[in-house]
Amino acid sequence: MAVGAHDSDGYRVKRIVPPLVWVACGVYLASRLAYGWNPHDEGLLAQTALRVLGGELPHRDFDDAYTGGLAIYHAGVFRLLGTSLIALRIALLAAYLAWLPVVYWIARKFGAWGAATFVMAIVAVWSVPNRVAAMPSWYNLFLATAGAAALIKFLETRRLAWLVTAGVAGGLSVLVKLTGLAYIAAALLVLVWDERGKATTSRAYSWVVTLALVGFVAALSRAVARIPGASPQWHFVVPAAALAALLLWREWRGPPTGQLGQLLGRTMTFCTGIAIPVGIFLVPYIASGSIHALIQGALIAPGQRLAFAMAPPESLRTLWAVIPWVVAVVPWGRPSRATVVVVGVVLAALLVAAAQGGAAYAAVWTSIRHVAPVLVIAGAIAVARDLRSTGEFWVVLCMTALTGLVQFPYAGSDYVSYFAAFPILCTFGLVGGALPALVGAFFLGFAVFCTNPHKFRINGERIPDDQMPSQRLDGLIVGATEARQYQSIIALVRAHSPEGGYVYAAPDLPDISVLTDRRNPTRVIYDFLDEPIGHDARVLRTLAEKHVGVIVVGGYPGGFSRAIDQNLMTALRQQFPDSAGVGPYVVRWRPPTTSNDVPNGK
Repeated sequence: MAVGAHDSDGYRVKRIVPPLVWVACGVYLASRLAYGWNPHDEGLLAQTALRVLGGELPHRDFDDAYTGGLAIYHAGVFRLLGTSLIALRIALLAAYLAWLPVVYWIARKFGAWGAATFVMAIVAVWSVPNRVAAMPSWYNLFLATAGAAALIKFLETRRLAWLVTAGVAGGLSVLVKLTGLAYIAAALLVLVWDERGKATTSRAYSWVVTLALVGFVAALSRAVARIPGASPQWHFVVPAAALAALLLWREWRGPPTGQLGQLLGRTMTFCTGIAIPVGIFLVPYIASGSIHALIQGALIAPGQRLAFAMAPPESLRTLWAVIPWVVAVVPWGRPSRATVVVVGVVLAALLVAAAQGGAAYAAVWTSIRHVAPVLVIAGAIAVARDLRSTGEFWVVLCMTALTGLVQFPYAGSDYVSYFAAFPILCTFGLVGGALPALVGAFFLGFAVFCTNPHKFRINGERIPDDQMPSQRLDGLIVGATEARQYQSIIALVRAHSPEGGYVYAAPDLPDISVLTDRRNPTRVIYDFLDEPIGHDARVLRTLAEKHVGVIVVGGYPGGFSRAIDQNLMTALRQQFPDSAGVGPYVVRWRPPTTSNDVPNGK
């Protein structure tokens, strides 16, 4: 009776604790949901959604920095929740809550429910709370995780429906942002790994796979080489090359067993899943004869980011920073109690120091930006030595190797958060024990007490008080200085334009039209995506045709495009002679010629 009662208590704990932690993670993100913003990001997301809501199509009627699927999804969010910036974040919160159980499910493949719950919590705080904005990269991560779970189910059950589901996740991810191609590449590596049929005398399969893998790594290396230096090759190519090398070693070290027909059949099944959402997305473009505009905007124009929006990943000179974590998690054997205590004290001291910012804080961020390549190499070695040869581990390893491409070509200092879930899951699948648990506890604490309050920049520098989120603006809480500037700009634009009218804002100021409830008269969202030849003439012609009465010129410091060229600026000054400066921005307007020209009767 006592044993049965004990088992019943344990079962209840197992059923109750993971959902409670899941709720706590949701509450944690909800408490951060309104804080902070990047105006040009929020403006892009909101303006593209509003234009879709008004009947326009991405790339056909306006430039979109992404494939277009996210704009359509966000238009649906606006229709459901209203057209405020916070609505997009509420939708992100809902997606985040749906994603975490999938993370837990994958983690359960590598350990008990308690450890899996702990891993889910670490993933939760190292993801969306680090960069709260409804960016496409979050949806790429959510869909890659769902696709990874579907691939694991396929490996377990051999049901092709799961392979189609994995393909659907890939198709949706590509429609959100082309970074979804990284997930598709990872899934194809899973299919190659899984292809082990009966022994045969033919090497046809071996040669086909060899040529495909070598070609894949070469193409990836060539694309990445557009960012100079060795660091991009380390972060983006070495992980994929390590997995490709492992697959080739496994293929050629023994007798041939692969079945080319079976691999092609499974690949086609996977691609069928991809084609379902992509085909639906293409329908309005085919119907309106605008496939060319979609190809130009979604596939060709983004290449201009390499000239305007490029940031290399962490330098190899800082690779030393990851060594302490490698030493801490490598399974040297069962550590003594004294070792555990010493490591715990050191990590606690580092956490206290990092909470003050400075070098300790910066060193932690520097180290984690190198973690993925090191993990993939360690994981490949473990698989080669048959230490970790399960399908679920290979799936997570492939995702760890390739989802880091979300940092290409712009490896923002905190972009590691966009794919950190997979390195965390990979670490859990690779190692376990007291010391890795202490390291996990440290990173959980670091996110909660040091990072997510956003007191410091990634280099450890404290953010000035006037830039800390403190005042509300369209549902978000932003810095006091920015709030005052935007409130002034909003008042000026509304005073010099009629309701439902236009405002031209450049460069890279899509947020202005959103916040002022005015329309963008051009198709341009980010100026660098527009065709430079004839840009000035098109802008001036559009301003005249649509009788635009007010413009905003300036530049958010995080914008990508170059300043407005001198010829266009001279013409704008002549046509909009009256002006008022607001911080780094200048609001300009045409003087009224008659009393009827005065907007809003003012």
